[in-house]
Amino acid sequence: MIHRPRPVVFEALADPDTYPSWLVGAKRIRGIDPDFPAPGARFDHTVGADPVTVDDRTESVDVDTGRWLRRRVHAGPFHGAVDFVLDH
Repeated sequence: MIHRPRPVVFEALADPDTYPSWLVGAKRIRGIDPDFPAPGARFDHTVGADPVTVDDRTESVDVDTGRWLRRRVHAGPFHGAVDFVLDH
Protein backbone atom coordinates (compact mmCIF):
# COMPACT_ATOMS: atom_id res chain seq x y z
CA MET A 1 0.00 0.00 0.00
CA ILE A 2 1.17 3.52 -0.80
CA HIS A 3 0.23 6.13 1.79
CA ARG A 4 -0.26 9.14 -0.48
CA PRO A 5 -3.38 10.87 -1.78
CA ARG A 6 -4.80 9.15 -4.85
CA PRO A 7 -4.31 12.21 -7.13
CA VAL A 8 -0.60 12.32 -6.23
CA VAL A 9 -0.14 8.62 -7.00
CA PHE A 10 -2.11 8.87 -10.23
CA GLU A 11 -0.03 11.82 -11.39
CA ALA A 12 3.20 9.87 -10.80
CA LEU A 13 1.89 6.82 -12.66
CA ALA A 14 0.67 8.98 -15.57
CA ASP A 15 4.05 10.75 -15.95
CA PRO A 16 6.66 8.59 -17.71
CA ASP A 17 9.46 10.86 -16.49
CA THR A 18 8.92 9.41 -13.00
CA TYR A 19 9.39 5.76 -14.04
CA PRO A 20 13.18 5.50 -13.53
CA SER A 21 12.69 6.62 -9.92
CA TRP A 22 10.21 3.87 -8.97
CA LEU A 23 10.04 1.13 -11.62
CA VAL A 24 12.65 -1.55 -11.05
CA GLY A 25 14.84 -1.91 -14.12
CA ALA A 26 13.79 1.34 -15.80
CA LYS A 27 16.97 3.14 -16.87
CA ARG A 28 15.91 6.21 -18.85
CA ILE A 29 13.06 7.71 -20.85
CA ARG A 30 13.97 8.24 -24.50
CA GLY A 31 10.82 9.97 -25.74
CA ILE A 32 7.21 10.71 -24.80
CA ASP A 33 4.28 11.41 -27.10
CA PRO A 34 2.93 14.87 -26.21
CA ASP A 35 -0.61 13.59 -25.55
CA PHE A 36 0.45 10.77 -23.18
CA PRO A 37 -1.39 9.18 -21.30
CA ALA A 38 -4.20 9.49 -23.87
CA PRO A 39 -5.11 6.12 -25.42
CA GLY A 40 -2.81 5.30 -28.33
CA ALA A 41 0.01 7.54 -27.08
CA ARG A 42 3.31 5.94 -26.07
CA PHE A 43 6.66 6.52 -24.49
CA ASP A 44 9.99 4.91 -25.28
CA HIS A 45 12.38 3.85 -22.56
CA THR A 46 15.38 1.68 -21.79
CA VAL A 47 15.25 -1.11 -19.22
CA GLY A 48 17.81 -3.51 -17.77
CA ALA A 49 21.07 -3.45 -15.90
CA ASP A 50 24.31 -2.32 -17.51
CA PRO A 51 25.74 -3.68 -19.69
CA VAL A 52 22.57 -5.54 -20.73
CA THR A 53 19.75 -3.15 -21.62
CA VAL A 54 16.78 -3.26 -23.96
CA ASP A 55 15.05 -0.34 -25.64
CA ASP A 56 11.32 -0.77 -25.27
CA ARG A 57 8.07 1.11 -25.45
CA THR A 58 4.88 1.43 -23.45
CA GLU A 59 1.53 2.37 -24.99
CA SER A 60 -1.48 3.79 -23.21
CA VAL A 61 -4.50 1.60 -23.91
CA ASP A 62 -7.07 3.33 -21.73
CA VAL A 63 -7.26 5.74 -18.81
CA ASP A 64 -9.86 6.88 -16.29
CA THR A 65 -8.22 9.95 -14.81
CA GLY A 66 -7.61 9.60 -11.10
CA ARG A 67 -8.80 5.98 -11.01
CA TRP A 68 -6.84 3.66 -13.33
CA LEU A 69 -4.47 3.33 -16.27
CA ARG A 70 -4.14 0.43 -18.69
CA ARG A 71 -0.84 -0.01 -20.53
CA ARG A 72 0.64 -2.34 -23.15
CA VAL A 73 4.35 -2.92 -22.63
CA HIS A 74 6.96 -4.18 -25.09
CA ALA A 75 10.50 -5.22 -24.18
CA GLY A 76 12.33 -6.98 -26.98
CA PRO A 77 10.36 -10.14 -27.80
CA PHE A 78 8.24 -9.84 -24.64
CA HIS A 79 4.85 -8.15 -24.51
CA GLY A 80 2.41 -7.70 -21.69
CA ALA A 81 -0.42 -5.67 -20.23
CA VAL A 82 -0.34 -3.64 -17.02
CA ASP A 83 -3.28 -2.18 -15.15
CA PHE A 84 -2.76 0.39 -12.41
CA VAL A 85 -5.90 0.59 -10.27
CA LEU A 86 -6.21 3.14 -7.48
CA ASP A 87 -8.88 2.09 -5.04
CA HIS A 88 -8.63 4.58 -2.14
